[in-house]
Amino acid sequence: MTIGDFLSTTLKNNDLTTFKIFVDGNLISEQFPLMQFTTNHEINKIPKATIVFHDGDAAQEDFLKSNSSDFEKGKRIKILAGYHMDEHLLFDGIITGQRISGKATSCTYIHVECQHEVYQLNNRNENRKFKAQSEDSLFSAILKNYPDIKLNTKVNKDFKKEIVQSNVRDWDFLVSRAERACAFLFFNEKGKLTIQTPQMDGPKVASLKFGEDVFDFDLNSDARNQFSEVQVSAWSGSDQSLITASTKDKIGLKIGKGSKRESDKVVGNKIFTITHSGDLSKEELQCYSDAQMLKIKLSKIKGSLKCHGRADIKVGNIIGLSGFGEKFSGEQFFVSGVAHILEKGNWKTHFQIGLSEKWHHEQYNIQPTPSSGFSPGINGLQIGKVLKIIDDPKSEHRIQINLPATESTQNKGIWARMATLDAGNERGTFFRPEKGDEVIVGFINDDPNQAIILGHLHSKKNKPPVTAEETNAQKGFISRSELKITFDDEKKQILIQTPAGNQVLLDEENKSLFIEDQHQNKITLEKNGIFLESQKNIELNAPKGKISLAAKDINIEANSNLNAKAGMNASFEGKTQATLKGQMVMIN
Repeated sequence: MTIGDFLSTTLKNNDLTTFKIFVDGNLISEQFPLMQFTTNHEINKIPKATIVFHDGDAAQEDFLKSNSSDFEKGKRIKILAGYHMDEHLLFDGIITGQRISGKATSCTYIHVECQHEVYQLNNRNENRKFKAQSEDSLFSAILKNYPDIKLNTKVNKDFKKEIVQSNVRDWDFLVSRAERACAFLFFNEKGKLTIQTPQMDGPKVASLKFGEDVFDFDLNSDARNQFSEVQVSAWSGSDQSLITASTKDKIGLKIGKGSKRESDKVVGNKIFTITHSGDLSKEELQCYSDAQMLKIKLSKIKGSLKCHGRADIKVGNIIGLSGFGEKFSGEQFFVSGVAHILEKGNWKTHFQIGLSEKWHHEQYNIQPTPSSGFSPGINGLQIGKVLKIIDDPKSEHRIQINLPATESTQNKGIWARMATLDAGNERGTFFRPEKGDEVIVGFINDDPNQAIILGHLHSKKNKPPVTAEETNAQKGFISRSELKITFDDEKKQILIQTPAGNQVLLDEENKSLFIEDQHQNKITLEKNGIFLESQKNIELNAPKGKISLAAKDINIEANSNLNAKAGMNASFEGKTQATLKGQMVMIN
């Protein structure tokens, strides 16, 4: 093809570029000389546009267009472009800002910044909890808060579990949820926010050929992440084991003719693995695995193409490429971005094909600011040393601690609340640490001023009272003065004991309950009965009641004297026989 043929082909029907800009439905007049406009639509990104006009007069010391009401923030703006007055809508959104610029050696300008109204989803962090429902229902529930934004969602995934949105922007939450469901966010030709899986087997909307349609391009084929299989694992609380889902390349995109052998040589390990420590269902893992494989395959060939202005190819479309050689031509290239630039009467369109293999959260910092921005945050858990357990200035029952890794020993330390087994109004457990104890400390919202003691630590220096054994049979509590409560799973015993020897033993191994005090007085309950033993006296006293003894046989034996005395009446009776014996029997 000669240069003349090339020019005649590429310039056919596009020799006269025309455009229109409407603000709140009113056509911007030609008194505003346009320098440039740029519109940009990309997968998982908010559409935006910038319009640049000449503005500013040094002699008048003013920027008339900036002052005018034509480009007030909040007004709706539409940008159309085409050829020979046959224009197509390129952008529909809201004016969100202005910028003026200039240099001493050049003109001055006003830059009108615009975004689609979906930018509202990116304004602030939100906290929500969603009942078990489909992903489509979840997306619709969020968009109900933005009545001006129309939604078209076709994800059809139902994980049947509650979902928590924790301190994250709605836009980032939508993108992250959609990605996990093999879907992406973009805007269709009617301006609706669309959430759906790419239709890779759908019809291609156009074919672009190098030398005819494309005059600038930059294409890249990278085999480093072209794994042949994805495996995703998570912990199953029900099964108490790891469960795994896997996905092999089901897509088989018709793009490039790079051999599988080439990719395998570069990748090495052919399996891409992901492990989640939480409790996820097999369906969730499978969807996650499918989504990762989709990203891998859509990243096989990435790049950009520059053509003369055209509005027929949209984000999310499938196009063909030819004339780029065997390794960069094909019939199923995914359009992930479209940018239109009109400058000095020339309209150019830039197409982005393919997608990054990285997730949204890997490309953007979507996590909330540590400490919500109240102060510089602190990461992870910290070691603390107890300084004081009383005199909390706020009477919040806090513990004063020092953080050796972050504080000087000369500092007075910080006050920390203490997590415990149970806590409530005048009830709960109260095991406060001792001064000098080592504790583990966490921080609410990563705020160094919101410390929580999560637990206490033993060490080589501060040894536990019981040495660990393989059977791990013994558990319990031993206080500073050696008051003990111990559990023995081997002997099935519970022992409560004081350092002086007072103890209560519940013993299933010997089927007994044993009580002993430090004077060797004992009570034993076992299968043969109840046994009381005292080194001195045993007294039964019921001043306002009675003491009753009933049994098949009752034996009373005194090694020395036996006295029975009644304050009023006394009776002794045997239904068949009564015997009274003694070397001397005295009655009255």
